[in-house]
Amino acid sequence: MPDSWQQHNVVGGDQAGRDINKSVIVARRPTTISALHERLKAEIKADSRTRELVEALQHYANPQDNHPLGLDEKLAAGHREHWRLDAVHLKERFAKRLLEHNLSESAQQILLYALTRAHLFFRTHVQQLIDAGAPDQAIREALTARVVTPVLEELEDNLLNLMADEIEGIVWFLTGNCFIRWTPRA
Repeated sequence: MPDSWQQHNVVGGDQAGRDINKSVIVARRPTTISALHERLKAEIKADSRTRELVEALQHYANPQDNHPLGLDEKLAAGHREHWRLDAVHLKERFAKRLLEHNLSESAQQILLYALTRAHLFFRTHVQQLIDAGAPDQAIREALTARVVTPVLEELEDNLLNLMADEIEGIVWFLTGNCFIRWTPRA
């Protein structure tokens, strides 16, 4: 086979000493069915995440006791009947917020985060005051300083525009569903 010399050539396209192989891939326009398949895959993926989120929220929405007492009875048992009007109003406000954002996965994640943090902060900082028989004023101050304010701060940009009283409403929502008690632990 003779040597091929291609020095000093001016080439405006391909230049080779032998064969040139080119592959041309023509993108097909997606068909209706392939677009629907992709959409279904995304929905299945999102549905499992959404289902898990809904189950986590449902955990907090369902009463934990077999024979749950209402919010009124729980406040009466803790000798805090005088908080009833505010507690009922704020609980309902928060419950409406849950319903208002039930179609947004991100909003539900934020609300679930706020629920879990309020529950944790209450158990950590307020329940011990109740157990010790602290006066109402000390308990109210701890509720604001150790539950409401930290949850609001952790929400950072707070795109849901949750207000302090709605965060307090989380506490009453949790009380109504037997997660929070206003009586000393035995």
